Amino acid sequence: MKRMGHITRHFARHMALLLAALLVLSALPLACQPTPEEDIVVNKGDGALMELVLATAAPEQEQTARVPYSAPARYEEAFVGYSDNLSVEIDAEVIAPPEAPIPVYEAQPLEWTDAQADACICALIGDVTLYEQTSALSKAEVEALIVECQRELSDPNSDLNTILQFGGTQAEYEAGKANVEATLAALEQQWQHAPETVERKVVERRFLEDGTRASIVGGAKLADGATAEVAVHKMQDPGRQKMTIHVSRGLGVPFLFSRELTDLKGLTCSAAAAEAQAQAALEAMGLAGQYRLAFAGSATTHSSTSTSPDDAPKCYMFYYCQQLSGIPILYAAPQDAQTTLYAGAWPYETMCFGVNDSGIIYFEWVSPIAAGRLLNADVPLLPFEEVMQRFRSSIAASYLPINTVGNVDEYRLTIDRIEFGYTRVAMPDRQSVGMLVPSWGFYGVEKDYYRNAAATQQILDEDNCHMQDTPGHCFLTINAIDGSVIDRIVGY
Repeated sequence: MKRMGHITRHFARHMALLLAALLVLSALPLACQPTPEEDIVVNKGDGALMELVLATAAPEQEQTARVPYSAPARYEEAFVGYSDNLSVEIDAEVIAPPEAPIPVYEAQPLEWTDAQADACICALIGDVTLYEQTSALSKAEVEALIVECQRELSDPNSDLNTILQFGGTQAEYEAGKANVEATLAALEQQWQHAPETVERKVVERRFLEDGTRASIVGGAKLADGATAEVAVHKMQDPGRQKMTIHVSRGLGVPFLFSRELTDLKGLTCSAAAAEAQAQAALEAMGLAGQYRLAFAGSATTHSSTSTSPDDAPKCYMFYYCQQLSGIPILYAAPQDAQTTLYAGAWPYETMCFGVNDSGIIYFEWVSPIAAGRLLNADVPLLPFEEVMQRFRSSIAASYLPINTVGNVDEYRLTIDRIEFGYTRVAMPDRQSVGMLVPSWGFYGVEKDYYRNAAATQQILDEDNCHMQDTPGHCFLTINAIDGSVIDRIVGY
């Protein structure tokens, strides 16, 4: 059974949804690694990389005499970090560069048009009418929330009444109960004055200016009775765009992501069949060929009948990346800091589909980019052996667990995929223009073994281990031109 310090995330998410509705390593031998003698992080904002790219431009006539890039199909190695509690095991598939010129491009934000937004919405929910979202609730809607609160209090298997079974304290239970009771009292009072019906305005499928952003935001009722929520936002800075389309069918948005693709609760369709649905939607959006599957996995979806994350139904998750002449723009699972600590930063592009037996229930597309001016027709790449040397000398210094210092006995990093592709880096004195440079991404799974389960809000197993197996979890991205580490939080 998985355990969690403090209140379970599942219960917290359940209550957040309710209130929102109201408001609307290793068997291989290990070797120690020496401290690197050279700088690990090169400041690409000082123009050095730009100078290197422009200084090595390859004339068109020289591209015919090209030596194929040498890299193994698999790579295996294991070592410990600078501290004894960090171990790294590599048993990875290597996805090498194509035997073709490797260009470098400028990268710019791609601003969505009305037509592109409408194509995405139609691909997932058809041409149904969108209505303005409002916090006003009809009597029937308030009654449904009242029933949910009553069930939360009376059902012995509810999130509230099982909180003590999943690591919660008596104080947390009492606070949760008081919260539900207060919500119930407010709903009962609201019911007295709620209208029989709530009139909602029709939302046009075009961007409407709203202060510092333009948006398409609305809800819809589908033919099968399911509800859909659409939110497409373009900030004043075109680098910050986000589109989400959620078809609830009684389920919340996906969370607790995993690589698991078999024996998933609530799913009878195969991963292949689900992927075919995502691919069909991509084609309907007019994006087939521009994007390809990068990673696949699964996620938990909240439902009113689930009593724990283990009990909740699952959905498949498919993560796509853009590609240029067959070279992918490397996908990496987003880090929270990309959208919180560095709110002014230009987030990396992400696109994902959530699919279950009923079809596509979730779509998210963040910060699309477009290749711009060609900066170099064919840049030279570091040999693979030098890339691996750079990885070994950089991983321990670059890897910094957050909020775990002093409470973790061991960090185990397992690298199972090393992939070549593009990564966007900053250009000197350019805020919304970057470079798409060739790079190597190191992907895998992390296991952190905690001393004190109560002192963390991570979900732990019986060995006090938290496993980070989110698809696309990238430990390190290395520039294939100069060997520098690319910081995926700040973008250089």
